[in-house]
Amino acid sequence: MPMEGGPRAGSGGHLRREGLWRGNSRPSSQVVLALAFLLLALSLVIAFLGLGRLSESTAQRLSRGGAIRIGYAEEPPFAFRDSGGRVSGEAPEVARAVWQRLGVGNIEWHHGEFSSLIALLRAGRIDMIASGMFIRPERQRLVLFTSPTASIRPGLLVKAGNPLALHRLADIAARAEARVAILAGAVEGEEARRAGIPAERIVSFPDPETAVRAFTSGAVDALALSAPSVQQLARLHAGLEKASPVVGREESSGLPAFAFRREDKLLRDRFNRILHSFLGSEPHLALVAPFGFTREDLPPSTTSSPGH
Repeated sequence: MPMEGGPRAGSGGHLRREGLWRGNSRPSSQVVLALAFLLLALSLVIAFLGLGRLSESTAQRLSRGGAIRIGYAEEPPFAFRDSGGRVSGEAPEVARAVWQRLGVGNIEWHHGEFSSLIALLRAGRIDMIASGMFIRPERQRLVLFTSPTASIRPGLLVKAGNPLALHRLADIAARAEARVAILAGAVEGEEARRAGIPAERIVSFPDPETAVRAFTSGAVDALALSAPSVQQLARLHAGLEKASPVVGREESSGLPAFAFRREDKLLRDRFNRILHSFLGSEPHLALVAPFGFTREDLPPSTTSSPGH
């Protein structure tokens, strides 16, 4: 039975086929060919414009008022999102101050796990890393660092009272039952291995808060991080404290800095010139004081050339 309102059987399909061209002539082959060429030309133009935008440098984007995309990972006091949702910490606040001096006020913040930041930068998903990332030779082969913004001592977070008497990584290596937490991709993993801690007793976590929760479950006995981060965590979490003193070969200072893509060397250099003049100034020290940084935490020289 035909559908309600449809053509009667035996006629609809034939009538529609005949009516398709009734009163009209079929398009000529020349018209069809011309339309095909027009569509091809439009697709080429669209592709060309798209490739042009993809190849646009960060500096070109900023010159037309575009945003600088900055990546960070949660690690107070270097970088974190405060109770009001604002990205803050030593690295983001210094980055803001420098970009403002360069006339750039449009910033997009992109959160990621610390171990993913360099990959995101190199893939073009972000333009800069502001997360207290230490300058290391293996990282310098992948990205361009600015001059360091501070000189940071290592720290060790332990249970209150330090029941295992852990004061350095070598102490953890010496106690067969002791396990240390690190952040994935952070320098502390390498330092733990150098101190002789077996890989099965080095537990990796994506962020400090996840590592802190591992204390409660008994999965770890210490967390190796920078001294400012450890101090901040000890203030925030009852039952944990900063081991003191931390001594030994692994006590060498770390130098946190900002990172750029290697293709953005000129932009890095512009940023770095302003950073040089800002570091150690009264406005800079006032800006980082709430995060526990003082003049004593400044790098050995604020005029040294950045690593390449």
